[in-house]
Amino acid sequence: PPMRIQPEVKAKGKTLQIELKDSLKANTTYVINFGSSICDFTEENAKPDFRYIFSTGNIIDTLKLTGTVKNQYGQKTEKGILAMLYESFGDSVPYKTGPSYFAKTNADGTYKITNIRPGKYKVFALKDANGNYRYDVPTESIGFSDTLINISKNTKLDITLFQEEPQKQRLLKSF
Repeated sequence: PPMRIQPEVKAKGKTLQIELKDSLKANTTYVINFGSSICDFTEENAKPDFRYIFSTGNIIDTLKLTGTVKNQYGQKTEKGILAMLYESFGDSVPYKTGPSYFAKTNADGTYKITNIRPGKYKVFALKDANGNYRYDVPTESIGFSDTLINISKNTKLDITLFQEEPQKQRLLKSF
């Protein structure tokens, strides 16, 4: 899950220190994704998709949700689109809160959310213009599954993004 307060990261020689500034949820699996920022010290070969996984409980959750996010117009894919899972089921959750789990799409439009706890989730995809994990800017595109998804095994779900037409305001009457 995303943290409200980002961890403080310090690198010193061969040592990487991560200080968590936010409180953690009980019995939850966390994933810190380093992307390809970790390199071999001597040859500088990058370790792709390096992740550090830990749990605040006795179990590390292992389920995953994969799929592709495409744009409604032209069915094109984009890098950096958020695929998000919510444990709350209201339609307005992407307006009000951050996701319980998330991943960003690769260059080919695919995403992989890992280490998910079994359960039911609301699924959204978001082209997040301001980086706050919320659908709150008129130029952002969004997509969603119209039904809850029950994750009890590894699951695949494709999502289509669309952009809402801005509501035009006009003066109906003046006096």
